[in-house]
Amino acid sequence: MGNISLEEQGLRFVRSCFKTFGGNTDLLALFLLSLLFLAVKGKKKEKDIFVCSAVFLLFTVYNPLIVKLVIGKLGMTTVYYRFFWILPIVLLIGYCCVRVLDEIPKGLQRAGVTAALVLIIWISGDSVISGGMPEVPENQYKVADDLLNVCAAIHEDTEKEFPKAVFENDFNLFVRQYDGSILLSLDRDIVLLSQGSTTVSTRGLSEEEIEDQNLIIRVIYQSDFSVEASEFMQALYDTGTDYVVISEDSPAREYVETAGCSFCRQTEEHLIYRVE
Repeated sequence: MGNISLEEQGLRFVRSCFKTFGGNTDLLALFLLSLLFLAVKGKKKEKDIFVCSAVFLLFTVYNPLIVKLVIGKLGMTTVYYRFFWILPIVLLIGYCCVRVLDEIPKGLQRAGVTAALVLIIWISGDSVISGGMPEVPENQYKVADDLLNVCAAIHEDTEKEFPKAVFENDFNLFVRQYDGSILLSLDRDIVLLSQGSTTVSTRGLSEEEIEDQNLIIRVIYQSDFSVEASEFMQALYDTGTDYVVISEDSPAREYVETAGCSFCRQTEEHLIYRVE
């Protein structure tokens, strides 16, 4: 996990994980200040919910001794960073901001404190619209509109209850959120590892499975057409792939066609090939 090994790090494992995967440290500081505020001025119920739970986590899942003795034995070191998601950082910061404002009389003083809190949070975090306003699909499933068309086309063409397909990255991550009956030839973690992720592992996959999937990724994701067509087709057979779905403007289009996949259907934005 991010080249962080429990065996090598020992009691420093928790600290190393938090530095690497803990996110925005400025927001963590606000979270700790919020905890301190509730510990001093909070009501009993607030302390029970927020302060006591934080102390409990500190002495359990964030305790280096517990992590070394228990988490390692359970084989959870590759996903340990997910324990940081338990901390209600955003919830507590927002709650305490409201509590602080409740204790200030209405008027210029409250307005000034409100402006100050907004400014502090603004400069501490990253804007959710820094990359532009997100586009929300119009369909009720809130996935890419053409994904619905691709899934429908596959089911119309196949007699299998659970067809298996290779998808490009944008569909591979979301297709099963919409249609759980379509199986993925490319394991999500294998794809993420090929893209440089350090927070996932190959889990129980065999070396042959990893090799086959990486070979497909080289062609479909990385446009590496130096791969022998026969090896690519064999990898599709070995993974039990029934369909290859690529975007209409994919550079792999000609390779897939000449390698031996037969054209099946075309949607508005994607081409579907059958593996025979």
